[in-house]
Amino acid sequence: MADRLLYVSDTRAIAERVRALQLDGPAEMSAGLEQALRIASGMSPEDAARRIENLPDLWLGAIRPGFASDELRRIQLSSWRDSRGSILKWSGLTKPETEDSAPRLILDRAAPSRERAQLTVRWTTEPEELAASNVEYRISIVAGEDVLAERLVHHRDHRTQQVVITVDDFEDLEGTEKFDATVEVAAVGQESVALVRSEAFVLQFGETAKQLTSASGQEVRTLVEGAISVADRAAFDLLVTGPRAATRAVEDKKGFLTWKGDASTRGARVFRPALLRAVEADWVGRAGAIGYWTQVVRADGSPVGNLRFTEIEPGDRGPTTERAREASRKLAEELGVGGLLGVVIPPGWSAADNYINAWEKALDAGGPSSPGTAR
Repeated sequence: MADRLLYVSDTRAIAERVRALQLDGPAEMSAGLEQALRIASGMSPEDAARRIENLPDLWLGAIRPGFASDELRRIQLSSWRDSRGSILKWSGLTKPETEDSAPRLILDRAAPSRERAQLTVRWTTEPEELAASNVEYRISIVAGEDVLAERLVHHRDHRTQQVVITVDDFEDLEGTEKFDATVEVAAVGQESVALVRSEAFVLQFGETAKQLTSASGQEVRTLVEGAISVADRAAFDLLVTGPRAATRAVEDKKGFLTWKGDASTRGARVFRPALLRAVEADWVGRAGAIGYWTQVVRADGSPVGNLRFTEIEPGDRGPTTERAREASRKLAEELGVGGLLGVVIPPGWSAADNYINAWEKALDAGGPSSPGTAR
């Protein structure tokens, strides 16, 4: 401990060196030690010791640093975010859908074991050096007043403590729920140590959409060319009309949408231009509003600024135009992240059929610039 206080190899400020001792005792002891060290600054250790020989409360034997104690004093959770606020990969969380929303933990019981999401929780302690198994921690996944999952682990001989939560820890849940949850870490039987709580995240069951660097599969004109390779008609109908049909296509970082039905089906992929992706995302965000987009580009075709949307005839409330608006809204609601290119359009998709029929009637009734005018 003398090395921490007296030798110049420690370049920290005096106040910081004293705080690092985590002294067990009144605040006056820390203040007195700090004052004595300032007086002894620049002296040799021997001269410094002579300056405090009449201050027995500051002798090394009387000072009881907290870091030398075997008792847990504090738990500190490690953040799931880096210095820029981005979600760290080791956390197991998926980045938020929007800047203002919470990160997500998507649990997929049907996924292969190596592809299942795992929530990693890390924390440190004060003091850092505790005997292994000396402390037991309770890690709880909490939603409101409900405990969704719970694990008990002992302190390990490592600076950072860690536990990994998997889908198996939620076996009592049906597998269709969605929760706003947090993680709580507490030391069992140590009421003097404050419980710590993580930031909120969304816990939900569903299919994990993994972001691919480069997708594999035959490049086709439309994804239906890959879907028709499904041998069984009942399986085909389920794949293209089931609850996950709109999200079955997965987009890679190169802009390809890949669709794969089952293990026996060869994957198919289609390229979606960045401009089309931006238009579809903006259209869905506007709840299917009727209009057109303008994009300024450079000579090489690269975009300048953002898309600009212009709504067509916002004041027209005629029945034909209103029917087209409602059909557009419903179609936008049913699109997944892959947009129209990412959907194998099945027969009898009412949202698509109604959209086409509504626009056919609207165009028969008149041009977009003058609705209701026969031509």
